[in-house]
Amino acid sequence: MSSQMVDPGGTISVETIRIFADFSIRRGCGFALLAISCVMLSFSFDLRQAFHAGAILVALLAVALWIKSLLAPRRPYFKTEVW
Repeated sequence: MSSQMVDPGGTISVETIRIFADFSIRRGCGFALLAISCVMLSFSFDLRQAFHAGAILVALLAVALWIKSLLAPRRPYFKTEVW
């Protein structure tokens, strides 16, 4: 963590926490897209089937993220990865 992210009193600003939360979400989505890409690559013998599987998996990822966003306000923040 750089010294610019820490206030002189030794506390971390809200903006820094948002940066870490954004990084955590992007990392998780990156791993999910890597898994989707691997599945699509495994169907590379049939291009139509590969794109069909990719579309279904991306839709499932979008639904999972939507459900997580609905449940986020009820979850205690100290049980999250950002904490």
